[in-house]
Amino acid sequence: MKISPNDSCPCESGKKYKKCCRRYHNSMKIPTPTDLVRARWSAYALKLPDFIMQTTHPDNPDYDANFAKWRVRVEAYCLRNIFHKLEIVSAEDDKVTYRAEILAFMSQPTTITEDAVFAQKDGNWLYLDGELDTEESEIKDA
Repeated sequence: MKISPNDSCPCESGKKYKKCCRRYHNSMKIPTPTDLVRARWSAYALKLPDFIMQTTHPDNPDYDANFAKWRVRVEAYCLRNIFHKLEIVSAEDDKVTYRAEILAFMSQPTTITEDAVFAQKDGNWLYLDGELDTEESEIKDA
């Protein structure tokens, strides 16, 4: 997905991409876990696997020291899903609960709810882990 800096940000903050997640994608320090959730969502939507990897804590179960192999997995996930909607449900300290709608495998409407946990490493917020609940929706006839 290509995006202009003046387009609405994929994280649905209501801001232009250049005033929202683009700043973080271009290496600006991410101030809160909520901002990190939004920036990672946008990175998935925009197919930016390097950002996803850079913002994943080394203690995360998906973290892989073989960056080339890991990058292929993250890129494949980005390519096989369409990221429709993000809603922040709640945020407190190092925890953010969000609900997201994706079109999994380009065909299956899916809602993901995650209680995500973040930790700081070297002064930067990183995605540590989360508890996922995934719900597939019925495909509606056209």
